Amino acid sequence: MFMDDGTFHVGALRAHHPDHPPGRLRVVQHSYLNLDDPVLWRRSPWESTGWKPVPLPDGVKKVSHFDRRLATWRKTVEKHCLTREVDRYDKFPSHHPSVYQISRSQNGEVLGLFEAHWADFDQRDRLVAAAGGRILEGKIDRRHGLQWRELSAFEQEQPELVKAPRWALQW
Repeated sequence: MFMDDGTFHVGALRAHHPDHPPGRLRVVQHSYLNLDDPVLWRRSPWESTGWKPVPLPDGVKKVSHFDRRLATWRKTVEKHCLTREVDRYDKFPSHHPSVYQISRSQNGEVLGLFEAHWADFDQRDRLVAAAGGRILEGKIDRRHGLQWRELSAFEQEQPELVKAPRWALQW
């Protein structure tokens, strides 16, 4: 994982291979025992894109930093609020569909529930989601609720097999 423009975090306890030095790149090794480990203190990918964690309900406490309880994240854009519950060990974006809720930010009125691998507001504040190999735009219709329009479809896409050139077959 790249932590910034010049620092790479490796999920291993060993240094880089001696035959493959990192050059100008600073390599940070991972250790759950090291309290200075930047991964333990870095902002999550959710927070860096404007999502905010929702505190656990009163009376519910995490047992430890590694507690697997669901965490709820919320992002508000103008008059809408998008909410998603995620498992602490879920990847970003998720490989598994999650249930999202869209609601009015002023009064919390739920406008729709949907399942997607990823959803967020884009740079134009549109609700967009990835589900089933498709990119969708969601709009709130007063009479029909949450309506989806397909922006792109990738479910039929397959990677092209490319044969490696001779020079790349030997190290």
